Amino acid sequence: SMLIEAMLPHGVAAMMEFQTENKNRVFGDVRSIVQRAGGSLSPTAFLFEKKGRVWFEPHETIGVDEAMDEAIEAGAEEIAAEEEKLVVDTTPELVTAVSQHLESSLGLKTERTEILYDPNPETQVKLDESQATDLQTVLDAIEDMDDLQELYINALD
Repeated sequence: SMLIEAMLPHGVAAMMEFQTENKNRVFGDVRSIVQRAGGSLSPTAFLFEKKGRVWFEPHETIGVDEAMDEAIEAGAEEIAAEEEKLVVDTTPELVTAVSQHLESSLGLKTERTEILYDPNPETQVKLDESQATDLQTVLDAIEDMDDLQELYINALD
């Protein structure tokens, strides 16, 4: 696995996770895509926070308020509702423990867990329509790479 950091057009930072047997090929391909778009490979990790995130299946009687105390006890940093699902953020090393604790204490069912790079709110970039179109061209080229696992950017939706 490899992680590549880049500044894309219009000041958008990217973190790209790849799973590959040929790191040199992936690195060269990414560098070519990014440079053709006017970006550069450069450190961007400081613009993101590495988090563990757990999504729980919808539950009829347990919402954010009902799960708050147990989530904090388990090590959650933040808990929110997203499309009727509880979403809990924690440190990457506690993601499994938080998931298991809330399953056993509240009877919730974990839908999925993930370790991700969440952009720091104060560093997010707002793009106009033209800039978003430029950026999407670069993102499409990166997303077409077979070895790409995850792509995180700090552009606002």
